[in-house]
Amino acid sequence: IRDHGVGILVGRKTFGKGAIQQIVREFPDGSALKLTTGEYLTPAKHRVHDVGLEPDIYVEADEEAEGDPDIKAAVEWILSQVKEKEPVGTP
Repeated sequence: IRDHGVGILVGRKTFGKGAIQQIVREFPDGSALKLTTGEYLTPAKHRVHDVGLEPDIYVEADEEAEGDPDIKAAVEWILSQVKEKEPVGTP
């Protein structure tokens, strides 16, 4: 979304898990050998591993909030953008 300039990110910083791991061997005791075999990149080739993505609009997590605070913040932002635009007129 951000790399293509088609929107904004709303919410909290992402965890930053960008490693792709694969189990290459399982052992009889239940343990396993897991290797990192790749990583996730954004379309613009930015790494997210251990960094995460910062939102454009930060929304505090609120377990007691009614509804979804992220959706509410996104809708408020959209409405603020619409109010700033001049009406086009009627068809």
